[in-house]
Amino acid sequence: MSLSGLVIIGFVVASVFGLVSAIVASERGLSAMWYGYFGFFCGPIGLFAAVVAPYGVLPSPPRGWSREQCVRCGERQNAELDEAATYTCWRCGQHVKSSRMAVRTASVS
Repeated sequence: MSLSGLVIIGFVVASVFGLVSAIVASERGLSAMWYGYFGFFCGPIGLFAAVVAPYGVLPSPPRGWSREQCVRCGERQNAELDEAATYTCWRCGQHVKSSRMAVRTASVS
């Protein structure tokens, strides 16, 4: 096999590791760009780092919303609670009663 063929194969393999690392990191709430570069340049080490890294931190919820964890699928999310302190999980669609009391703020017009 020629040198150019090996370079192309190496680039394709590195791209696959970078892409998979970025996808895994994105699903875990981490920086897809950083882990994508890490996976591209470090191969399986970058992919391993994306798999074992702790989940990212959710941004603080906006006013009138609450940080919740679905009792059915376990997905952490910022959810807008209705008057009955319930929300619908974006991942599994389960209608869940919040463990917190709904805090409704008056909107300023």
